[in-house]
Amino acid sequence: MPSLFEAEVLELLRAKHRPPQWAFLTHVPNETGGARRVCDGLAMNLWRSQGMEVCGYEVKADRSDWRRELKDPAKADLIAGYCDRFDIVAPPGVVKPEELPVAWGLFEVRTNRKDARFLRRTITGKGIKPKPLDRLFVAALLRRVHAQISPETQIATARDEGFVSGRRAGLAQASDDAERWEERYNSAKKTVEDFEKASGISMRWQDPVKIGKAVAMLAHGARDERARLDRALGAVTGVAEVLAKVLAEFPAGDLLSGDPKAPFDP
Repeated sequence: MPSLFEAEVLELLRAKHRPPQWAFLTHVPNETGGARRVCDGLAMNLWRSQGMEVCGYEVKADRSDWRRELKDPAKADLIAGYCDRFDIVAPPGVVKPEELPVAWGLFEVRTNRKDARFLRRTITGKGIKPKPLDRLFVAALLRRVHAQISPETQIATARDEGFVSGRRAGLAQASDDAERWEERYNSAKKTVEDFEKASGISMRWQDPVKIGKAVAMLAHGARDERARLDRALGAVTGVAEVLAKVLAEFPAGDLLSGDPKAPFDP
């Protein structure tokens, strides 16, 4: 079973070479019986108007994998020799441009904001003058065609496609969750900054528990002071009501017509 990275890259290549214009095969050996080279992906254009070119792809997940390729580049020619184009497909930084044979091209596997992978051509090779297909290679191609249409292979392909699809969906969900948590973090950060600005207290070097208790004490003190003022207001209101009743018993005209110097006679 290919690695998750290789499986996803092969699905991207399969999507790039869709029927009826293209036929795409995976893990194609250079011949049947004692193959010395297996090509990760091989596509052939089926339209005469498009030149019916053959494209080979070799997937490299890391530098160590690529270095092994560089130790014996002639081995790749066992299949690259049949191709009009031969490309390495790898993450950025795995293949240095000066290391790439001039006839080969390079696709980089990049990641977008949703962590979904996509292919971008960064180097176009000068191309290869392909040699004619021989019977051993044609037999290897037909064997891979037969293998890929067998029920077992179709089940395995569906499993890999489902695995890749599930990974993409999971990464998309994780990206959405990350954005929501980032929004919450930014909101909490702004709240702390506003508190620090208004209070003059830095939360960076303070014990948040102690600050919380201090704020609670202030809040309780404010509530106690409010209760005291409410009680005072109630008392004043009561006195005002009593005075209002007393004044109601003495009409304003009687009070004004009396002699202010006259002795008070209860």
